Amino acid sequence: MSAAEPFEQEREQLEEEAVAWIVRLTSGGATDADRDALAVWRRRSPEHDQAFRKVERLWAGIQPLKARLSAAEAASERTGAPVAATATAGTRRIKQPVWIRWGAIAASLAALAVTLALASGTFPLLWADARTGVGEQRTLPLDDGSEILLNTQAAVSIHYSEQARLVDLLAGEAAFRVEKDAGRPFLVQTNEGQVRAVGTEFIVHKTAEAVLVTVTEGVVEVSVKGGLAASPTLVQAGQRIRYDPAGVGPVEPVDLRVATAWQRGKLIFEATPLTLVVDEMNRYRRGHIMVLNPKLAEHRVSGVFDLQRLDAAVSTIERTLPITATHFTDRLIFFR
Repeated sequence: MSAAEPFEQEREQLEEEAVAWIVRLTSGGATDADRDALAVWRRRSPEHDQAFRKVERLWAGIQPLKARLSAAEAASERTGAPVAATATAGTRRIKQPVWIRWGAIAASLAALAVTLALASGTFPLLWADARTGVGEQRTLPLDDGSEILLNTQAAVSIHYSEQARLVDLLAGEAAFRVEKDAGRPFLVQTNEGQVRAVGTEFIVHKTAEAVLVTVTEGVVEVSVKGGLAASPTLVQAGQRIRYDPAGVGPVEPVDLRVATAWQRGKLIFEATPLTLVVDEMNRYRRGHIMVLNPKLAEHRVSGVFDLQRLDAAVSTIERTLPITATHFTDRLIFFR
């Protein structure tokens, strides 16, 4: 580690904390105690105050939030007090203009960590036999010669017996290469349903809404727990299927070159809506990209991006699409 790296890590940490303070102050529920606590935080060191001022300037660039922050800064200059202490004495809650759109954005940021934790199934992951972090991939050999490749933020629990080979996919996406064993079926189970294979290769991706199964070789049977399907649905190589607790969707053809790109360290998009591209990139990079303007969903993205260089992919999108990007540290990015 170079001498500069600890300093950079500390700076990044302070800027992330400053973002959290900005979110708290602009969420519409800030109190005198919040502002007093921020004033204490800013006085800890010149670096703390510098981080807050930097993030405040960036945040002020997002209209119409700029007017609110400018008013606070003006009050600070008049009184000689920091922005955190601009509340009128004796009041317990600061009255702020009602910006419905931007207030919702600030509130969503404040709740983002909780939302992501719930969506990722944090509590069931306590029982995982293997898991991966953000942007991490891991190959997991099994006792029978089969193999699991865990994609980013994935977790599995493995239960082998004399009767069956069962894998619980607790979160994320995993690719399975299954060795044949006529006496013991290979089953991948989620809360929503089950995938059965004998000797094949396939991918199972569990999201908050549904499960997507892509077959790269052989055949699998897909069934839903308590679903309406009378019998399991067969899915063959080059096909995929989506299912949820309500039932199984139609079998569809799939471009395996695109579907398996992550196994080669790539992401491939072909005329994909920007919002879907951002959702996919968020799975692999630390931090979060948010699309603030719904009209940006109309823009399509095509390209091959390196999973190890997603910041470069973000820069490419900024250069090639008519969007404005605002960065809060390297991790929090707004597209508008």
